Amino acid sequence: MLNQRLVDQQNLSQQDVDALNDLHSMRENLFDNLKTLNVNEIIARADEINNLIEEIEFLMQDYWKFGRDAKRHTWWYRNDICTCPKMDNDDALGANLRYHNASCPLHGDL
Repeated sequence: MLNQRLVDQQNLSQQDVDALNDLHSMRENLFDNLKTLNVNEIIARADEINNLIEEIEFLMQDYWKFGRDAKRHTWWYRNDICTCPKMDNDDALGANLRYHNASCPLHGDL
C-alpha cells in the first residue's frame, strides 16, 4: 500500500510503516462509516468529521517525516461524501486555497 521508494527515501522505521498503515486503515474505516450516515447526521457532525480527517492527515505527515502542512492535505475532499470539486482541489495542492461546493454536506453552507 505504501510507496516503498518513498519509505526508503524517508528512511522510515518499521514502526513508522506500521503506524502509517494503521492510519490508512483508520481513514478507510472512517470513510466507510460516513457512507452509513444520512445527510443530516453528516451536517450535524461535519466539524468533528473534518477535524478527525485533518488530524489523521497531520499524523501521516509526521510519520512520513514531512513537515505538517495543511496545504498538502487531500483526504478532506477525497471521500464519497464530499461534493467539492476534486480536480480544482488537486490543481490547488500546495497553495493556500481550497475550493468548496456550497451544497457539500461536509464543507458547504448547509
